[in-house]
Amino acid sequence: MSSKLHQIVAVESSEKKRLERTRTELYKKLQKEALFTGMVRKYEPKDEEGEQLPDEVARVQMTVQDAVEDFQEATVRLIDLTASKDYGNVKASSDIVVEGETLVHDCPVSLLLFLEKQFEDLETFVRHAPVLGTDREWTPSSSNEKIFVSNPEHRNSTKKVQRAIVLYDATPEHPAQTQLITEDVIQGVWTAIQQHGGITQNQKRAWTEKIAKLRIAVKEARCNANETEVETKKIGDKLFNFVFGQ
Repeated sequence: MSSKLHQIVAVESSEKKRLERTRTELYKKLQKEALFTGMVRKYEPKDEEGEQLPDEVARVQMTVQDAVEDFQEATVRLIDLTASKDYGNVKASSDIVVEGETLVHDCPVSLLLFLEKQFEDLETFVRHAPVLGTDREWTPSSSNEKIFVSNPEHRNSTKKVQRAIVLYDATPEHPAQTQLITEDVIQGVWTAIQQHGGITQNQKRAWTEKIAKLRIAVKEARCNANETEVETKKIGDKLFNFVFGQ
């Protein structure tokens, strides 16, 4: 597939504005911890005659993986659009090579300059990603692999009950003296499971290390590089998959 160069240039500006709006919204969401946390609490009465209480559920509204996918989708289109324009403009090029693997062949200088900015933004984005707290043990949820859950936490539910106690036994001359006291009686047990849509500290470290390697490779390629139906290029997903792929 190919396009006229002027057709690509005509839509590039609007795509940049769309990407900026998407990123701004995602950055704001990453800083709202409440979007990434949830909890399920289940109540069990002490016996069959005990009061029945409904489950309490606060669902995870967003996960880091969802945010990454939205960020990637918005960024990849602009990367591919700019790649198509710059491959048409420039003949001098250099490969992007990381740890001996060539991720992109014959990358033009202008595109390398553009990619430097994209992965600088990506590094900032990942550094803002919420991570799982170290105050409890987390395991992947069986219903959603993007969400982590904690071990069940149990807490008694008590109810205040008044009970009479005898202060002085009855005598032939006086009746017994009693007093009402209030005590807490266990009525049931709350079981809470914390939920979190974040990532592990190790995952975050691995992503940032890969981004750093990719940024160095892009800079090295730019330094090594020399310059019109325009062929449509598709490179954005491959670059993102290097960072986030398994």
